[in-house]
Amino acid sequence: MAKKKPQKRTNGQPATKKTARTEDNVIAVPFIREYPPGQVGVLANSFVIQHDGPEFHLLFFQNHPPVILGETEEEIKKAAKEVKAVKSVCVARLIVSAERLPSFIRAMQENLEKHGRQQQEVDTGTKQAGKGAK
Repeated sequence: MAKKKPQKRTNGQPATKKTARTEDNVIAVPFIREYPPGQVGVLANSFVIQHDGPEFHLLFFQNHPPVILGETEEEIKKAAKEVKAVKSVCVARLIVSAERLPSFIRAMQENLEKHGRQQQEVDTGTKQAGKGAK
């Protein structure tokens, strides 16, 4: 069976198809993802996952470590001891149904594995390039 050519999203990535079910048949309808103008990516270096009944709450935080200054090691240690807490700001909160969470986890796992393979190729290419230069 031949693969269908994927449709394009507004950002140049393939669109997915959603299926609308009726009593008589199934109709495939394009699902186009759009990104609002001005939307920015935000670093999240901490997260919390909680569940409440049929929903999972994924909270993403950005930790803001304090600036610790001093001329000597003793001054730096003193300043560090004065820190009472590290500020952690919630930058995104997602609520995902329990039935959709497995596909979310699967997509993240597949992308992590792909990243690992690509990183391994980069590392291997760097090592091979280094062997040729003497």
